[in-house]
Amino acid sequence: MKINLFYNSLILNLNYMSMKSKLLMVFLIFFGGIGTLFAQKVITGTVTDKSDGSAIPGVNVVVKGTTVGTTTDVNGTYSLNVST
Repeated sequence: MKINLFYNSLILNLNYMSMKSKLLMVFLIFFGGIGTLFAQKVITGTVTDKSDGSAIPGVNVVVKGTTVGTTTDVNGTYSLNVST
């Protein structure tokens, strides 16, 4: 019942909006949603030996619970693109 009332009030409000306002609303909803779908974050770091602090190349770095991962380079650094 509440959903039906909300839907009816939304339709009534859309009837009184200008075409420019309707297009702006659709544009903002569409592109706002696209931005959140493809949001990613870059995680970087360096893997070092605890005893002497030297960089360790060739270490596998994996995001826990996923199959997203990479390997450290010759300087022990890595970079991962993860979705937020």
